[in-house]
Amino acid sequence: MKKALGMTLALCLATTVAQAQENSLTTSAPAKAKRSGFRNYSGEASFGMLGREFGGDVVNARFSRASISGLFNFEFTDWLQAKLEATQTFTSGATSNLYSAPEGGSGSNGLGLDEASLTLKPIDKVTLKGGILPVGANPVFSLMAPGSWAAYSVGARQKIGSFTLGLDGAQGIPTARSTSNRIVDEDTLPLYTSGTLLGELKTQSGFIAKAAATRFIFTDLSAQSAQDSQQIGSTVVGNSRSAFLFAYEYRGMEYALELKQVLFNEDEIGIKGSFAENDSAPEGMNQGGKVALRYMRAGDNWNSAVTLTRFNIESDVMPATYTSSGFSFTNRQGNSIALKFDNKKHNFGLLGSYSKSDVLNRDAQAARFQGDNEIITIGGEVTHDLF
Repeated sequence: MKKALGMTLALCLATTVAQAQENSLTTSAPAKAKRSGFRNYSGEASFGMLGREFGGDVVNARFSRASISGLFNFEFTDWLQAKLEATQTFTSGATSNLYSAPEGGSGSNGLGLDEASLTLKPIDKVTLKGGILPVGANPVFSLMAPGSWAAYSVGARQKIGSFTLGLDGAQGIPTARSTSNRIVDEDTLPLYTSGTLLGELKTQSGFIAKAAATRFIFTDLSAQSAQDSQQIGSTVVGNSRSAFLFAYEYRGMEYALELKQVLFNEDEIGIKGSFAENDSAPEGMNQGGKVALRYMRAGDNWNSAVTLTRFNIESDVMPATYTSSGFSFTNRQGNSIALKFDNKKHNFGLLGSYSKSDVLNRDAQAARFQGDNEIITIGGEVTHDLF
């Protein structure tokens, strides 16, 4: 089989959002806060360009995209904050191919909300949030790629010396990433529900340890999501003449651990891993995991980092369309290496990465749509404060 080679050329002016992964093109610094009367506010703008090409027996596609983004934070009182992040995209090329869709969105033209939320802090150490939110699974490290959905969340934190204990819960409406204009009548409302218990330890020596266990449940997922997932990893029943359905439910646990040491010269070395299991799918199809080793060198003007990642993701551990396109979704195994360079003075960053993603189980239903992939990514960004 020919190997698919993906080339991404990106020049981004982007802000960091909560769902950014280690191989994200965004490494912006926080916006400077301004005060006007009783309100604190801040804002950033980004302008980006991106191109990608896949070639091979299964996927032959190329596309280009330009984007304009804005991020605004408002603090009205100590207990009420608001956040708005929106992106306008202009896309040409193979926009109907899911491989051209970045995490959290599709390849089509349009204005999208990355986040539009209100945050309430009714009592000390408790936070309530609602609106359009970036929703993911395990907050430490996850197989699930965050999506922007109508959702609400609740979180609580309790600090005991150098240890912090947390409890989070969220529920949202998963949206299909398909670029299809076909309207599908749905009798039920799709839902994603998660609950997380997490702990974090920080010592004066610079050692940081984080651990989290997340229970995730997908219910009544749309026929469009099932149709999309059929071609990128999941097991699906149905055909084009009737509604597509996922063959298995998605209810399970995801565990994650991160260990990091900040060295005396502010260099960092760390390792983190994630393991997920779907209770409702058969053995050999229901597990997935990844491990990442990272070293960051702190310089006077530049920070440089290298990350090595190993992943093994079986077909039905999670719905394929909600996993990472950077690893070619599910039923995949492989390795990746990423390099990042950040200029601390001018908020300018450069990124380069290479991923080798092979089909894990060639007898899986989705394997007939899949091929071995090589993905090369290069990019850069600059961030500007609006006010």
